[in-house]
Amino acid sequence: MPSIWYITFAKLKASTMKRILIIPLCLFISLSISAQDDAPWWKNMFRKEAVNEAEKTQDATPIDMPVDSINNTNEVIDSLFEETPAEELLVRPGQIKVEQSPLLTKLDSLYKENPPRIMGYRIKIYFGNLQEARGIKANHVSSGNREGCYVKQYPPNFAVVVGNFRTEEAAQQRLQELKQLYPGATVVRDEIESIVVE
Repeated sequence: MPSIWYITFAKLKASTMKRILIIPLCLFISLSISAQDDAPWWKNMFRKEAVNEAEKTQDATPIDMPVDSINNTNEVIDSLFEETPAEELLVRPGQIKVEQSPLLTKLDSLYKENPPRIMGYRIKIYFGNLQEARGIKANHVSSGNREGCYVKQYPPNFAVVVGNFRTEEAAQQRLQELKQLYPGATVVRDEIESIVVE
């Protein structure tokens, strides 16, 4: 014996199926009718006139232009330069005045005082206690090396790192030179100072 729910569902299903078939059929017919217009269907929904007046009056006939006028354009351009004296065509010295906010100047000076740090590479030449790290840094700086030399703390030890290299290849090249003085030197990834352009 079929349940009461099945019978109710079957009745609803038949009426719902009719609605489901009627709605797409109406949409299809309305779209096919509006497809015959030049304009899309949504443009004519709120417009009183179906055809724009500007489209009626538009003329698509080509403009007749004599061939001589096309050939004479170079002569016209040349004649413009011939009429202008050579002194006016030369660049004259002038003055440029730049006005900028004092806040920008202050911001620029702060950037130069505290340049942002970026990730790069340095060469670790020593790792140990603080006394020896300070001595190695002093020896390295006094030997005439212009690259940055820093003492970094790795509790309970300290490291002396050298340089601000953006690429590992540049750090490896410098490492080969420093290996003679510091045989245990290695390249490490670290925050480096960005170069400030004056």
